[in-house]
Amino acid sequence: MKNYRKYLKLLTSIVLAFVIVLSQINFAFAQGEETTTEVKYINRIVAMIMGEYRFEADELEIYRGIVEELLKSHPELLEEAVKASTKTLDPYSEYYTVKEIESFSRYIDREYVGIGVVVERVTGGVRISSVSQGGPAFAAGIKAGDIISRIDGEDAQDYTIGEVSDKVRGQAGTIVNITVKRGNELIDFSIARAAVTVESCAYAQIDDEVGYMEIVQFNTSTPGEVKQALDFFDSKAIKKIIVDVRDNPGGELGGVVGALNYFIPKGKILLTIDYKAQGYDLRIKSSGDTYKSDKQVVVLVNEESASAAEVFAGAIMYNNLGVTVGQTTYGKGSVQEFVGLLSPEGHELGDMKLSVAEYTLPNGESINRKGLIPTYKIKNTYKGLPLDDVGALLYEKKYTVGDTGKGVLAIKQRLDLLGYHIGTVNEIFDEETAVAVKAFQAASGLFPYGVADFTTQTALGQAVIDAEVMVDRQLNKAYEILTGKTLFEDAEEEE
Repeated sequence: MKNYRKYLKLLTSIVLAFVIVLSQINFAFAQGEETTTEVKYINRIVAMIMGEYRFEADELEIYRGIVEELLKSHPELLEEAVKASTKTLDPYSEYYTVKEIESFSRYIDREYVGIGVVVERVTGGVRISSVSQGGPAFAAGIKAGDIISRIDGEDAQDYTIGEVSDKVRGQAGTIVNITVKRGNELIDFSIARAAVTVESCAYAQIDDEVGYMEIVQFNTSTPGEVKQALDFFDSKAIKKIIVDVRDNPGGELGGVVGALNYFIPKGKILLTIDYKAQGYDLRIKSSGDTYKSDKQVVVLVNEESASAAEVFAGAIMYNNLGVTVGQTTYGKGSVQEFVGLLSPEGHELGDMKLSVAEYTLPNGESINRKGLIPTYKIKNTYKGLPLDDVGALLYEKKYTVGDTGKGVLAIKQRLDLLGYHIGTVNEIFDEETAVAVKAFQAASGLFPYGVADFTTQTALGQAVIDAEVMVDRQLNKAYEILTGKTLFEDAEEEE
């Protein structure tokens, strides 16, 4: 009966697609949204037949008959029907057109012109799942978890991933205006497109004892980049490592398995993948070929750590090779695969991405829709920017390249606090300052021409007042676990 109902819903959704196109009305497929009058009418007709028809009838066959007749009359709706077939499934299963597949492939190639975000379709819109550090969106202040509301003034709630991709990509230097929903707030951004390289891993030395590695996503390059980080730590004799997978949306299974081989010895279970077919479970173990046995590890996680990031943290945590610090993770415990579709004559179909399996962590636990609870549950806090030593804005003139004085210093101090690259903080308005002013103007919805006019100075002054800096208590706790010391004074207790 369970499978029957699933097919019934699927076929109903296909019927809905035809009703939408034929009657030229808008319909949101998101689960839980109101059903149209036409769809309700078809459902009543089917219910009436099942209640009144004297002889045996199959409700599923009735819906199949409706679909078959509509396809015969309107074969051009085939792709709409295929797309509709995924609408009643989980949020990660969807149909990709040929154009969307090409766009996805360009992203996998790791370099493109855009704003530097990864998006996914969720109930209620398109969600930004990760932001490339150093990219235009990161500089503007867009964050993982933001829901795209409008693009260049157009409602983007019903856009597909491919449509969003087409809208935000374009010629380098051109501006795209994006409105995002963050909580209950709508925030506007004007962002200059640029060449974006999708990097997987970054690393740094905190001090003589501790190294820091951030994995922003998992792809085919991740194992090699992790090796570079570990080789660097080895060259500095660093044995204690903080691995940060906060805001990591996941990625490729091969990428996370290859990375874990450096942290987990041979034969230890990394995860188990449970497919629908009985007896087709796949237990993945560490090869141990690249295992670094001399490392102490703490993994940082948060609410946006998903999928492969949860696999990474869970494998280390449940193999007792390190602890986790942060917030309960996103809870995406499913595995997606692209299924190539054979196109019938006269059609060119793309591929279907389907959730084909569910994974469990080494302790046998599924975190799907629940998330991974960290060993130490710590929440970060926020505070205003330090403005005590910042000079007053003078508003004497429009500042441009070649100008000097205290007014320039005040502008550069504020740009520096907001995270813009301005070189040396001094009283000289140079080319680097002009580039930073232009970037701030673009992010603030002002005309981006690199001159600090009165409107720009006013916006800059308000921006530093409104801005908050995160107090990274999670990083502080991780450092304390590894060294017994703290990076900064932290008076608050863990949750």
